[in-house]
Amino acid sequence: MCKKRILYLLNNAQGRRATAQMRDFDRPLSLKGKRQVKKLKHYLSLHSIEPELIFCSKAKRARETFEGLSPFCHTGHIVFLDFLYLASEYTLLELLNLVDDTIDQIMIIGHSPALFEFIQLLVPTSVTIRYHLSESCPSASLICLSLPFQYGWRGFNLKQAQLEDIFIPET
Repeated sequence: MCKKRILYLLNNAQGRRATAQMRDFDRPLSLKGKRQVKKLKHYLSLHSIEPELIFCSKAKRARETFEGLSPFCHTGHIVFLDFLYLASEYTLLELLNLVDDTIDQIMIIGHSPALFEFIQLLVPTSVTIRYHLSESCPSASLICLSLPFQYGWRGFNLKQAQLEDIFIPET
């Protein structure tokens, strides 16, 4: 069997609506977002998801999503990054290019539309992706992609990733 690198892309759970007194960056999870995290916890408890490295946006709803899932993400290292909040798909690609090739599994906890656009860069156009993710990554969606192992995080070509799994919690 061919060894693969695994990339998990997790869109933060739903945040509360913004108010005039609150920056978008500071929005906490809504009640629906908290229910989504519970469903993600259940999903993670049934699957062996063990990223060695997690990059998480510092936006409050992304951090709260991670905190709710952290007991199920048996990771060696978590890095909170400000720039993931407004990252583009190319910024996410550059982030992957910085990862050491000894790491086999990574998770990025970020935001739409960047995660959706990043998936479009990595995965060949497919009916499956379009069916599940018509124009965005829904709140709390977890997408698992595999990348060819031999190229490393810096050497793979765009459109080489394969969709392994999509989990979208219904609420």
